[in-house]
Amino acid sequence: MSALYKLKNILVRRFDCVSVEDKTDKVVIEYKYKNYLMFNKEQFSIRIQNKTVPVLVKKSGTNRVKVEIDKDLLTFESKEAFIKINCFYNGKKLWVRNRTKGPLYLTIDNKLCEVECTKNMYIKSLNEDYAFVNDKVKLKPFINESNFMFETNTSCKFSKILLINGSNKTEIPLKAAGNSNYKIPIEKIELLAMEKYKAMYLVSEDNAYRAKFDNNYSFNLYHYYIEINRNNFSVYHKIFKAENLIVNETPDKHGFIVNLKSKENDHIKEYLNFVLMNHENEIIGKYPVKTYAETITSRIPYEVFTENRANKNMYIEAVEEGTGRHVIYRISEDVKEQTIYETSISINNQYYHMNFVSDNGVFIKYRKPFFKNGVNYINEDKINFFVKADEIYRHCTFTLAFEERYSKETIEYYIEPGESVLNLEYDDIEKIISKPKTVVDLFITIREQDHIVRREKIRYRTAKYKKDTYFSKKIIQGNNQKTYYLSTITPFKNIKLERFSITNNELKVMNNTTKDSNIWLIGERFDTAQDNGIVFFNWLRANTSIDAYYVIDENALDYQNIKHNRKVLKFGSIEHFKIASKAKVLVSTHDFENILPYKPAKGFFGYEDTLKVFLQHGVLGRKSVEYHKDYYEQPFDIFNVSSMSEKYDVVVNEMGYDKENVFISGLSRFDNLPIVNDNNRIKKILIMPTWRDWLNSDFAFENSEYLEKYLSLIKNKKLNQLIAHNNVEINFYPHYRAQSYFKLFLMNNEIKVQYVELGEQTVQSLLIEHDLLITDYSSVSFDFTYMNKPVIFYHFDVERFFRKGILRPIHETFLGEVIYDEKKLVDQICDYVVNDSFKKVELEKDSIFRHIDKDNNVRIYDSIVKNLEE
Repeated sequence: MSALYKLKNILVRRFDCVSVEDKTDKVVIEYKYKNYLMFNKEQFSIRIQNKTVPVLVKKSGTNRVKVEIDKDLLTFESKEAFIKINCFYNGKKLWVRNRTKGPLYLTIDNKLCEVECTKNMYIKSLNEDYAFVNDKVKLKPFINESNFMFETNTSCKFSKILLINGSNKTEIPLKAAGNSNYKIPIEKIELLAMEKYKAMYLVSEDNAYRAKFDNNYSFNLYHYYIEINRNNFSVYHKIFKAENLIVNETPDKHGFIVNLKSKENDHIKEYLNFVLMNHENEIIGKYPVKTYAETITSRIPYEVFTENRANKNMYIEAVEEGTGRHVIYRISEDVKEQTIYETSISINNQYYHMNFVSDNGVFIKYRKPFFKNGVNYINEDKINFFVKADEIYRHCTFTLAFEERYSKETIEYYIEPGESVLNLEYDDIEKIISKPKTVVDLFITIREQDHIVRREKIRYRTAKYKKDTYFSKKIIQGNNQKTYYLSTITPFKNIKLERFSITNNELKVMNNTTKDSNIWLIGERFDTAQDNGIVFFNWLRANTSIDAYYVIDENALDYQNIKHNRKVLKFGSIEHFKIASKAKVLVSTHDFENILPYKPAKGFFGYEDTLKVFLQHGVLGRKSVEYHKDYYEQPFDIFNVSSMSEKYDVVVNEMGYDKENVFISGLSRFDNLPIVNDNNRIKKILIMPTWRDWLNSDFAFENSEYLEKYLSLIKNKKLNQLIAHNNVEINFYPHYRAQSYFKLFLMNNEIKVQYVELGEQTVQSLLIEHDLLITDYSSVSFDFTYMNKPVIFYHFDVERFFRKGILRPIHETFLGEVIYDEKKLVDQICDYVVNDSFKKVELEKDSIFRHIDKDNNVRIYDSIVKNLEE
């Protein structure tokens, strides 16, 4: 154990959840803490859904504390899927680790819930079909002929069992076999093969009672093996006992030979195939076996293992003695987990370690080879970094690559694994630069001849992330310009070089010592003009005497729509430099690097003397965003929001801003939205999903549930019939990052849903002209709700999308029907169109909008003017 680890173990505070107990009227959570000198329970508090609540805190042992929470405080609002619990000590939020054993189930509001612990604690609703009660029913299971039987300790009449494993739920009908006995045909149990359920409930009418087995049991059925303990109910394939399991590559490297010996398998008459299944227990392939006495062998093709890196399971198929049935058996050795064979393979030009593992079954597991890199230090002349890599790469060549973010042009320098010091050759880097202001990313690239087998950004792990600062600055003085290179990091701590150049003429026009409070520079992303920025700019020009300017890249599609306005600046033009240096007020929907031709940081042309106004892109409260006050040396002076909840629950409490800097003004673009009051019939439907941050490669996207779900929805037969039979138009407008993918998959498909390409219309015009919005987590839903139009949310991957937490309860920001599967979604769309049922939906909008009017721009303007006057 290293000295650093020992020191960390002594100094770092830990706060772990060790148990959760479900009582009739309260939930009792026990925490274990470490490295608190004198833990004062009076300084400990609990927030539920971002609100501090009264709880009972008691010491429960050495370094342990129990917290009792009344269930009255744990309530799900309409359509709410989560209850978030945060722990605070001395006013600081604690990072809670999960140290419980097994799943944690509760009953809240008669709903079945599961407790998850990932930094925050979440109580997640699993099933609302029944009223779940805390009363437990004791069971004693047994086998009687062809039925699985169990005896209960109650005369209550049950109709079915409900098996739960997280979101996976299975119901099986029961038949009474006496006053308190029930039976299930064994074939119904066999349908559960390879499932492990963490809880079992007995259903009586609309009530569900927790089943509690009186002991641990195991049953060996015809096809499968049932294992029961007091909480878990598992069904496995029947067991084939094996020994001397050997796997090796064939001499021609085109496959793998699998050999094993049968051990005491008198129940088997004849061996047929080795069977490979995926993690969903779908058969990938069957491979005939040959037998030599007790030895069984087969050859499995190499390409089966290299199609993808999803884990696989291997079984053996055989004819059962006595019945003649073909049974798929789990291969089991009398050994603890051991690796039978390990090899290295290439999948899509990437190396992986592939292990055949024997552990009460045979599993094929994949993992990426070890690879680690990091920056030790960087200054204006050199970078010191290290690379550690698996032996699998020992024959490969390593380079440090500098890649210009926009052109993707690259320059590389050969390096060796280990620690390296590399001079920053700015003359070489300049050869790949395509824009005066740009970013250069740094990668470690590993090649096998001409093929890239690994490529990862290099991280500066010890650095603190700040958007408006830098670690080193290099100024290159040329004949006609100055070029700046600043080393900074991304939110993921990946090192990058921010580069911008300023000509001598541009420097001359920026020779200002004071800022003009009547000059305001406005923008969005540097390549757009269809959000709050352009709306606020147009309003200022029409209603005030402010000398307002809008900046945009001249190559942007939106530039063509606004270039006639003389107050529109081309990004990087000499006029842009002139106005940027004079403007007292900077206004943007995103970070100011999008509107300034130089680094938005202290020391650059009076940036610290500007008034920084954050217009926002949408309403906050769903996914975490990167605008926390702690991320800036020079944070926003004015932070615009739309409601009290957004101000205090998110921006003040979560993001760290002072309440004096947060203004409830509403969004600029809301002023342009027509507020619908007559609830017209639905004739135009817009499907507009947002992006998924885990889709970081072509392969990831093309094999994603995201692509699969939306393609399936667009091609849904009932949805397309709705278009044909009801004179309805449905348009699909994917996120700009997903446009090229969906366009490729939707080409030449005979579907009636129309595809809208990026740039055909502005987002706002699309929203205004449609009557119903289908989205997932996109903030455009707020615009639709503002217009009093219906929204349906498609949350098929809600757990993964909010895996890092959610800022506000779902019911506060998702105003509309929340649906989790395609069939129910299409049924709801049809109901809205055919029956006008959306007119019956009443929404509480106070949590999103404090104002629904046409004065959002007025309030934003007033907040800026007031701030300038102070």
